[in-house]
Amino acid sequence: MVAEVGGQHVLHQRTDLRVSGLFQIHRIVGLVAGVFLACNGLTGAVLAIRPQVLAHFGPEVQRITRPAGEPLPLSALAAKARTAVPIMLPSSLTINSDPSYPVKVRFAIGPPPRGAGAASGPKGPPPAGGLPPAGGPLPSGAPPPGAPPRSGLPPGAFRPPGGPPSGGKRPPAGDLEPPDPVVLVNPVSGIVLPRTTPTSRFYDGLLHVHRSMWGGDGTAGRIIHQALSWSVLLLFFMVPSGLYLRWPKGRAARKWRSWFSINFRLKGFAFLRNLHVVVGTCVLLAYLITAHTGLMIGRQLPWYRDGAMAFRQSLGMKGLPPPVDRPSRMDLALIDPIWRDFEGRQPAFHVARIELPADDNGPVIIRSGTMQLNYEARTATLVASSEIPDGDAAANRPQVGGGPANLNEPLLEAYLNGNPYLHTGERWGVFGQAVMMCGALGMPVLFFSGWMMYLRRRARAQQQAVQ
Repeated sequence: MVAEVGGQHVLHQRTDLRVSGLFQIHRIVGLVAGVFLACNGLTGAVLAIRPQVLAHFGPEVQRITRPAGEPLPLSALAAKARTAVPIMLPSSLTINSDPSYPVKVRFAIGPPPRGAGAASGPKGPPPAGGLPPAGGPLPSGAPPPGAPPRSGLPPGAFRPPGGPPSGGKRPPAGDLEPPDPVVLVNPVSGIVLPRTTPTSRFYDGLLHVHRSMWGGDGTAGRIIHQALSWSVLLLFFMVPSGLYLRWPKGRAARKWRSWFSINFRLKGFAFLRNLHVVVGTCVLLAYLITAHTGLMIGRQLPWYRDGAMAFRQSLGMKGLPPPVDRPSRMDLALIDPIWRDFEGRQPAFHVARIELPADDNGPVIIRSGTMQLNYEARTATLVASSEIPDGDAAANRPQVGGGPANLNEPLLEAYLNGNPYLHTGERWGVFGQAVMMCGALGMPVLFFSGWMMYLRRRARAQQQAVQ
């Protein structure tokens, strides 16, 4: 009997040592990495509602006073918009039936696919739409052959840490780089409107803080990028270790209040501990999602991203779909008869998005409401008409890169691919954004409560040492 009791005592000692060691590591990692994670949490919470805020205060909703006269043809509006980004090619146009809203022309970075456009066409002057054929004269502002390529972003535009990849090429799908340039044009006068507002500039700066804490592109910036990425990576240790350390004992583990209820009757250290463990339990799933997707999006730890991609390929899964917006060399003059036919078929449309083809044989696609119409570009002939399912309506928003695939991608594939709409919660709509925002706000709460518990433990240890 004595031997059995002694054996249990040794077992408890070993268990206590393991728990104590795990607790010390958890505390040290939390106090150090928590500085970066708390900043990320605060900025991430504000960024979670970015789409809703910009929908009311962003540049695309600015109203204009309509001057007297008829709207200009879409080809003329697109040509005027291209003067703002002369070395880029348009990919889509968005038109509102309300003339007080501007026409939105989206441009894409990088040359069209090989064989696209007028690669086989004759050399000569630019066509009526203002787009030169392949091998023809370069547009104004384009770099000469052999010159280093440029990014295509206008001077003074917001650039995140690292900026766009060299040569102005599009970043990999799923990245959270700023979207391709969007030019807003007055539909009657053709005047190019401002592309930013105070609200959009605020969110651009906040995104910069969220991703790099204003580290810049120098040595200090690279160090901050790495420190931030490693802090996010350490969440994969903090989450399971915290769950293990807070696991209720005995019958308390079967009661939901032990897991998810904050006891506000507690005071001092007991309340801080209860707050810390309950908040940590509620947000652990959100942290596992945002940690992996954030690391995949940030690309600051190549070995982690390569490992995740290799694991994804071993399961036979595909990567994120290519972006919807691709540069088009289509003669813009061909848009006008297509648009006139669409207006005759859908006179009561509210908002319509025209997607230009990236190659000669591709159709011009017009999406409006729940309808999609495909036109043959050269003859302006309607070749197909289909209804967009209600479940895919959100996926057809212009800002959703990859279209329906990015929002309707299977959950495991979206997680392994680092889908950006999983990171922000937009995959589940407003509910998902609210959950991710609450999870982000939980990070500074965990950091503050952890620091307060550390200081109280330290003060208590000092008092005991004096006594």
